[in-house]
Amino acid sequence: MQDKNSNPPKLFSAANSDSNLSKTPLPAIIVFSFNSEILEKFLLNFITIPSNISNVDLEKIITKTKVSKIGRINELSSKLNLINEDEKVKEYADSLFLGPKYKYTDEEVENIAKKYNGTIKKAFLPEDAVKLILKGNIVTLFQGSCENGPRALGNRSVLFDPRTEDGKAYVNSVKRREYFRPFAGTILHEYADEWFDMRGLKESPHMMYAMYCNKGYQEKIPAIVHVDGTCRIQTLKKEQNPVFYEMIEEFNTQTGVPILFNTSFNLGGEPLVESLDDAVKALNTSRLEYLYCPENDLLIEVLNEKT
Repeated sequence: MQDKNSNPPKLFSAANSDSNLSKTPLPAIIVFSFNSEILEKFLLNFITIPSNISNVDLEKIITKTKVSKIGRINELSSKLNLINEDEKVKEYADSLFLGPKYKYTDEEVENIAKKYNGTIKKAFLPEDAVKLILKGNIVTLFQGSCENGPRALGNRSVLFDPRTEDGKAYVNSVKRREYFRPFAGTILHEYADEWFDMRGLKESPHMMYAMYCNKGYQEKIPAIVHVDGTCRIQTLKKEQNPVFYEMIEEFNTQTGVPILFNTSFNLGGEPLVESLDDAVKALNTSRLEYLYCPENDLLIEVLNEKT
């Protein structure tokens, strides 16, 4: 936590420093101007809401990014008002599933699976995917249009059990990332305030904030809690992603934990998968083995040697 008497860190410039936030009358307007390299290396990891801004209307925060790499950072915003160069406020985007729309027939799915030595399980439902997760498996999820930006929001996701003690190191190894890098979690919206100190934020549907765990909950989800006691979360309502919601709901029924470990469906140094071919290829070239395609009620399995 930055000392309240110190100047704002050099990695961003802000209209109000932390020292002023707690004194700012509502509504507070904060404008950040980020450099894309810093965002990629640090800020996209998570933004922690400081403990001294609980009285600030977070829905009135404005962010504006300086993007130099197309496809890396399209938008740094959760439930924020975005502003154009002409100073006109854009309407809040309710969904970030802005990628191309895909609709695969069962035959097309089976052909892609065969291409990468995969097998198909039919009549596969959300509760079946949860059973795999409860057995200690990583399950990837592919459905609908891809997410705009760097966050996995349930359409191109890698899912795991957040209760696993060494889960962070294990999934980092499978994804070929540095062992220390933290992961995020998706929580059912109605449980967010119980599990996390939301600092007055009503929701975090785009996974852009790290929240401190409430007392007694951190030890329940060690795989997704960072060393500073925070977890970057996505809050999820049923209407935002029905299948993903159903999976977490089932996981909660089985475990009492309304959260799934959720990280982007990609391997280290590679972009998020876009097409189904990309997704199955990722299984074929890694230790990932299971791909759930809820739109076809199918599971693609590519068995790999465990190393």
